[in-house]
Amino acid sequence: MRSYHFKNNIQTFKTMENFKDIKGYENIYQVSDKGNVKSLARVIGRSNGTKQKIQERILSSSVSPAGFNRVALYGNEGRELVLIHKLVAVAFLDHKPNGRSLVIKHINGNKADDNLNNLEVVPHRLSLSRNHGASKLEGVSYCHTTCKFVATIYRAGKQRFLGRYMTENEAAKAVQLAVMDIINQSVK
Repeated sequence: MRSYHFKNNIQTFKTMENFKDIKGYENIYQVSDKGNVKSLARVIGRSNGTKQKIQERILSSSVSPAGFNRVALYGNEGRELVLIHKLVAVAFLDHKPNGRSLVIKHINGNKADDNLNNLEVVPHRLSLSRNHGASKLEGVSYCHTTCKFVATIYRAGKQRFLGRYMTENEAAKAVQLAVMDIINQSVK
């Protein structure tokens, strides 16, 4: 439990934070429903034969090139950089990573918000087409970097980029034309 105290000590408010073991790192690391990762108190053997006591602490995170929070976990295999939203989803949503068919989506579009209430597991195609509420049209998403709508389709499990467009309707039309082209090819 984490407590927050105000300067004037008149009001104290407490929030519950639930922690669960991280799969593959049981009794070493835990993740919380708030998106915090902690290293558990333990004693480890060092290479010189001495023992070292590790104190329990919340790990600091870094940001991946894609903009997601990540932490470094150390185990028998060495150092592993792990995305925090994936740890939360595996621990609390019973998500079983299976390639790209199911992905974890940040509901509010904020990649830094790894709170359990902000995460959902969705099919990859749905994640792309609903890109944080920017477009309700299938195959259309909004790219914040270019400030354009992106049109993509999937065929035989492969993504095909159709282009970037100034309006959502232009991108949707590109998706429709590509789908019609595929249908016409299959009829021939």
